Amino acid sequence: MEVSVDTNVARRNILNYRTVKQDGVELLVSPDLARHSENLHIKLNQFLFFRHLKAVVELTNGVVLGARAM
Repeated sequence: MEVSVDTNVARRNILNYRTVKQDGVELLVSPDLARHSENLHIKLNQFLFFRHLKAVVELTNGVVLGARAM
């Protein structure tokens, strides 16, 4: 399974996605990911005018996606 972060939803059908709002930010989460997720962390790194979003998801079975192995 892959976690992807996208800021462009212009021509996508987002009707099946779950909407999560927190601190003025709206996240669209796929139904499968929402159903099997325990925690979802979004991190924004910014350098000059470059922005990079990273998602780390902990699934209900304990698997962590998007984090580097230690």
